[in-house]
Amino acid sequence: MSSPNPNNLKIDESVIKEFHFHVYFLQANAKSVETALELRNRILELNNTRLGYTVIPLHTVNYEPRGPHPIGSYENWVPIETFANVYQWFIQNRNGLSVLVHPLSRYEIEDHSARAAWIGEKLPLDLSRLTPVLDHVPLQYPELGLGYSNHNPHHHCDEHHFKTVNELVKNTLEKNGLVEKKA
Repeated sequence: MSSPNPNNLKIDESVIKEFHFHVYFLQANAKSVETALELRNRILELNNTRLGYTVIPLHTVNYEPRGPHPIGSYENWVPIETFANVYQWFIQNRNGLSVLVHPLSRYEIEDHSARAAWIGEKLPLDLSRLTPVLDHVPLQYPELGLGYSNHNPHHHCDEHHFKTVNELVKNTLEKNGLVEKKA
C-alpha cells in the first residue's frame, strides 16, 4: 500500500526507515508454495503474539513472476523500529526459502541491488522493471506512526507503544482482508 506523502509531511531521507522482506517460492512446486504460505501465516501471528514485531504482509501473494521478482513471492513491510527483531526472526524461521531484504527509498534500483541483502540463496532480479528514481519516498501504513511516519526521532518504542501499534496493525490487517475480524 504505497502512497504519496499525505499532508506533505517533511520526510528525513538521510536515514532509511522502512524495508521490504520478499519471500520467494517455486510457484509450480506444491511443497514450496505450502512452506511459503505457512510462513506467511506465522508472520501474521507475530503481530498478535509478540511485542516488538511489526511486520505486515502485502495483501497479494504472487503466484507467478511479478515486477523484478523472477518466481512466486510476497512482500512484507517492516519499519526500522522493529527491523532487528524481524530480521533475526526470518533468519531462524525462513524454512529454506530465499528472502530479499531491501530498504524503501526513492531509489528502487539501488534498493533492490546495491542496498539489498539476502537471507538464503540469492536470486536474479529483473531491475529493468523498476523506476530509477521516484518522486517521493513510498510511504506504507502511515497510520501506524512508524518508519518514515514517525516524526519524533527521539521516540523509543516502549511496551505501551508496541501494544498500541499491535492493535493498529491488527486493524490494518483486518481492513486489508489479511485476517478475519474477531467478534
